[in-house]
Amino acid sequence: MKQFTYLPLSSWVMTACLLLSGCNGSSSSTMVTTAADTTTGTSSSTSTSTSSTSTTSTTTATTTPCTASTNIATVVCAANAFLATLTTSEQSTVVVDWSNATAKTTWSNLPNVTRNGLRLGALDTDSRAAAMAVAKAVLSDAGYTDFVGILAADNYLGTQGGGSGYSADNYHIAFIGTPSTTGDWMVQIGGHHLAYNVTYRAGIGYPTPNHIGSEPKASFEINSATYAPLADEGNALVAMFKGLDATQLSSAYLSGESYADVLVGPDNGSAVLPMDYPVGANRRGYWYPA
Repeated sequence: MKQFTYLPLSSWVMTACLLLSGCNGSSSSTMVTTAADTTTGTSSSTSTSTSSTSTTSTTTATTTPCTASTNIATVVCAANAFLATLTTSEQSTVVVDWSNATAKTTWSNLPNVTRNGLRLGALDTDSRAAAMAVAKAVLSDAGYTDFVGILAADNYLGTQGGGSGYSADNYHIAFIGTPSTTGDWMVQIGGHHLAYNVTYRAGIGYPTPNHIGSEPKASFEINSATYAPLADEGNALVAMFKGLDATQLSSAYLSGESYADVLVGPDNGSAVLPMDYPVGANRRGYWYPA
């Protein structure tokens, strides 16, 4: 059977794989810190990847390494280390039963919507650092750099008149099911312009659906740190469209519509999925033979 790729979605799915640590089965390690890993303050280190360049401030008191021969073991170690920093009540909030179908579909890329789990801003210093270590274990190095940059971008929007609704404090973390190297469970990390839904089935991670975006789209500076999350992804997308001829572009570019006219999107925090997704001949865009 001949396969086709719907152009706007293909780049989204490829990014999902690139962002997931261990997507190719490689081993991984991370450090569970007992102090804040922040996106503000005086810069003490610089992190560079093919996706973005960022400078982050990291204060480390003591560390406990989560290292393993497989990525899933490292992820589970980091998840359990995070849970160990929480109270019983917090644990019951962050861990949702695997059978909860509503929780699995509750995610959004919008600010100020309902999300599962705990807000980073509601965590103490140790718990927040441990939550960041979970993200670092789940994501690739480039993916984690973009993640930190997107949190910084929301802090930046807050300083530009967005108010407290735009802040790295407003990102959430949740587990659907109990973290396990062999069982079925999901990590959800999300906030404005960000939604990771990584499902682990028998130790293999599947990083879809996800949404990742950035505002501002140009590089920006906040608290003496410079960020440019998704810069390479944005350049690649522009290059992809520049590679289309006039006939192909006439199908790929949806004339008269704006970024707000999302054809395929999340439930936006309502836990009720839209039922009018375009299918078959109703789908729009350029179909590229795989």
